[in-house]
Amino acid sequence: MAEGPSFLSSWERNEDATALEKTYTFTSCKEALHHLNTKGTLAEEAGHHPDLNYTYLTVNLSTHAIGGLSQNDLVLAER
Repeated sequence: MAEGPSFLSSWERNEDATALEKTYTFTSCKEALHHLNTKGTLAEEAGHHPDLNYTYLTVNLSTHAIGGLSQNDLVLAER
């Protein structure tokens, strides 16, 4: 790809140069979910859906205020 728009500088080509990739880092679950929902809505409107790497999702339940497990963690795990 030749020199492209400046926004492309934050994207990389995949290994075989057939797609663009970008990794996002978030500071909270709320921020990540908002971003995912926003991107999903844009993709849905465009009828052009990205491949999302959701091969795995690790969920770690712990109550930070007490530095360990609480009843809230068990309730959330059950849900």
